[in-house]
Amino acid sequence: MFLNIASIGKISKELGSEIYSLYVLYENGFRIPSTYILPYYSLDEDISNNFDSKLTRFTLRVSFLNEDDRYKAKNFMRSSYFPCVKLEELNKSIEMLKKKFSGAPFSIVLQQLLAAKKSGVVASVNPLYNDRNVIMLNAIYGNIYPLLEGKISPFEAIVDKASGKPILIRSFKQKYEYVIEEDSCKVVRKPISKSTFPLSTGELKVIVKDVIKMEKILNSSFIVNFVINDEGNVFYTEVFNL
Repeated sequence: MFLNIASIGKISKELGSEIYSLYVLYENGFRIPSTYILPYYSLDEDISNNFDSKLTRFTLRVSFLNEDDRYKAKNFMRSSYFPCVKLEELNKSIEMLKKKFSGAPFSIVLQQLLAAKKSGVVASVNPLYNDRNVIMLNAIYGNIYPLLEGKISPFEAIVDKASGKPILIRSFKQKYEYVIEEDSCKVVRKPISKSTFPLSTGELKVIVKDVIKMEKILNSSFIVNFVINDEGNVFYTEVFNL
């Protein structure tokens, strides 16, 4: 059965490093979407009548118990998530993931679908040079999935941790944004013309401050994904240790 992330407590480490790190963020007051976990030992259960939630649209993804499995050749080339899943299609989607990754143990992360005005990925270090004095940030307008899939070139920022100020901001012209239609669960590409950095000064400050705090709490370098909704709230959806 699905477990609310608030209730996994001591067993969180058993469910994979990504789930554990996300739980740690939740426990320390960072804003994450409503999140449920289907543990690896419950993947064969019929969850149709065992999921107690008012939510009807979700994102669904795999969380490997051993993160090395994510980067094995066959797994790395396969999509390990669904950007949008309807409640009535939940069992079917889980079965598809089970068949796709049958050789690697994993749990499943189910999250509330958020309407993303902006989104991005943050690394707490410069991974190319292992520079721990800076934060690397990629951001786009709209949903995060085209960024993760390499369909959009992101806006980039390098931020000095000590001062919290950007060292470099590199902008591009974003011609399209991708949004998810909640009724149909379809990912739709819409034309836009944006050449200014997506995040406001205030939003960038919030994320930088949060990432510095996360680094102390997780005691590790990491990558974290974020979504900003129409109200300007920043949600952290996924975190990986480096």
